[in-house]
Amino acid sequence: MILPLETRFVDENVLKAFYKLKEGDKSEQELFKFINQALDNLEKNAFCGIQIPKKQIPKKYIKDYQATNL
Repeated sequence: MILPLETRFVDENVLKAFYKLKEGDKSEQELFKFINQALDNLEKNAFCGIQIPKKQIPKKYIKDYQATNL
């Protein structure tokens, strides 16, 4: 079953920094490529990667970003 998934960044500064990697030197471009590939994999399968139990999500993330499904 494929679930709809939307990738979001915490704020505009993080988004700008992410896309700035694309214009950087070779190592930054490679990092951009790897992060982008990981985001694509998560969009295809939200359950790939390491599953973090909800009780281990830092309270600050829940409070500041309403994060409940990291």
